Amino acid sequence: MCQIRKNDLVGVWLTNRFEWVILQYATARLGALLVSINPLWKLTELEDALNVTPVKLIITMKRNEVTKTNHEQLLSNETRKIQKSQVLYLEDGWTYLRDSAANVTDTELSEIENSLQFDDAINIKFTSGTVGRVKAALLSHHNILNNAYFTAVRLGYTEQDRTCVPVSFSHCFGTVCGIHSSLSMGGCLVIPSETFEIEKVLTAIEHEKCTSLLGVPTMFMSILNSLKNRENYDLSSLRTGQIGGAFCPRETMELVLTQMNIKQMTIGYGMTENSGCIAQTFVDDSLERYLSTVGKALDHTEIKIVNQNTNEVVKRGEIGELCTRGYHVMLGYYENETATKQILEPNSKWLRTGDLAVMDEHDYIQVVGRIKDLIIRGGQNIYPKEIEEYLTEHPAVNEVHVIGIPSEKYGEELMAWVKLNSDSRTEPVGEIDLIEFCLDQISSYKIPTHWKFVEEFPRTATGKVRKAEMRQISIKELINRK
Repeated sequence: MCQIRKNDLVGVWLTNRFEWVILQYATARLGALLVSINPLWKLTELEDALNVTPVKLIITMKRNEVTKTNHEQLLSNETRKIQKSQVLYLEDGWTYLRDSAANVTDTELSEIENSLQFDDAINIKFTSGTVGRVKAALLSHHNILNNAYFTAVRLGYTEQDRTCVPVSFSHCFGTVCGIHSSLSMGGCLVIPSETFEIEKVLTAIEHEKCTSLLGVPTMFMSILNSLKNRENYDLSSLRTGQIGGAFCPRETMELVLTQMNIKQMTIGYGMTENSGCIAQTFVDDSLERYLSTVGKALDHTEIKIVNQNTNEVVKRGEIGELCTRGYHVMLGYYENETATKQILEPNSKWLRTGDLAVMDEHDYIQVVGRIKDLIIRGGQNIYPKEIEEYLTEHPAVNEVHVIGIPSEKYGEELMAWVKLNSDSRTEPVGEIDLIEFCLDQISSYKIPTHWKFVEEFPRTATGKVRKAEMRQISIKELINRK
């Protein structure tokens, strides 16, 4: 087995397990870089990642029961990018590691620790973008620990809090906002299961008396649906938590506050390149703040909204690109200076998020969409998020995503992909119903011209909707109809 030294890359290809937490702290103390590999990835995605970050060692399990993938067989394939001697399987136990540790002297450990700096890179997280090849964000001690600590401050954590984290540790949300936020305050980290399982999450909250729960909106939707149909769980211990990773519908947030009784739930907004969280609501914010904003910048960080063409700061209430600066901004993309310069201004260290947002007079941020998702129809700028938020208020709609498709007349037309609630399909709901729902509520030019009803959406391994793929599918289907 290879020896791991400072600056070596160690790939961790695991579901949520306690070993993940140990490995994060062990590699950080050693000065090695933990490379977070999504446990849902298959061979092609793994090879793409390893092409970007040539790890010295992969720590994984022989079989992933979540994806039903035989990792041992996959990693012994001739096309793999890593030698067999550089794979450690958890099923083989930790005996070898313990025995090897006996050969490391206290002097060696002391020398390593004395060489470490606060801004050394210790973690690589892969971006979960919906287009293009994967990029590897390089995060430091300073990035992760400060982001985690001030997220915990915003949540009001103390050593008495017990945080339930069903979010994947391969993502910043699970690692930074989950593991490190909890432990930075001396609290208790509760890992309910290796992957998200509703019943195990609810059981963990009840049995462990969890006070905080993290999750993406679809997790909370699933939990709420489960509570309708199953025996009651005692969730009275829950006080706070964080919803992030995607837009949270108004109805879902209202039910979290009322049905789950999490009165101090917060909304978080961030990205991998910002080591987790950029902005967050406060535990005592009003309901309207929860529903319409992502809160304010984390303590001791900066946010500005700029005109994407001139880079000048826009007036309060005007839409522009959200830029941020502070301890949470990544060091850069691993060995990709070109991509780093496109997003991170070299002198000022402002990071361009690619998100369109508005800042109000009280410094609260409302994210209105992605620059690349902006639709221009007949010269009118249309932000899909506004239409998506409105359509999700229809009782039959479970989830909706709006894209732009080419139009000879207007340049672009709107198309809505709609997933209906399962209990709504007995009473047919079609595009006429949804168009009528939009009439007199939103401008006519914002009402989608084309509609597609689906069971699921194309998604990345982290659950983000692939709008570029949706656009390609839609264009092809429309051409075939002609």
